[in-house]
Amino acid sequence: MTAPRRGELVLDGDETLIRFERELRHAPARVWKAITEPGELAQWMLESAMIEPRVGGSLRYVSSPTPIVWVGKVLAWDPPHLYEHEMISEPDPRFGQHIGLERAIARWELAPTARGTRLTVTFRGFTRRVAIGFAPGTEAFLDRLDALLDAAPLPDWMERFVACRGAYGWEDEA
Repeated sequence: MTAPRRGELVLDGDETLIRFERELRHAPARVWKAITEPGELAQWMLESAMIEPRVGGSLRYVSSPTPIVWVGKVLAWDPPHLYEHEMISEPDPRFGQHIGLERAIARWELAPTARGTRLTVTFRGFTRRVAIGFAPGTEAFLDRLDALLDAAPLPDWMERFVACRGAYGWEDEA
């Protein structure tokens, strides 16, 4: 059974947009820490992370559970409100045609609310094939972020990915 879709995936020719909005019961400073500190990222999303916390700073992410190296520059850094960065990967022969050269922009926007923080995450520029897989993967990671912030057990990423992927067209194009 496919889980209901909680994000937006727009595929318009070669243009792609992935967008998620989450209402979190935690202050922006706490959410900021979870999305920008390497030790925090390693708990819910990445195998490892290096971020130079300034506009123009370098970043290097190694994804989890399957290690893919993403590099780029920090494009916006305004704690605890806005973090935007490039995501560039080289073709990875482990994934055949699924991951070629990727160049995307990730944007993390945090806005205080009466109950905590509204987190809006967008990715622009992935190839169509990668966007279709990245959207359910992002949903699964954001579920893990919710749990981390609530000090609850983290859901299994692969189980959540499998449950969500049909909602984003995975079966049609994978």
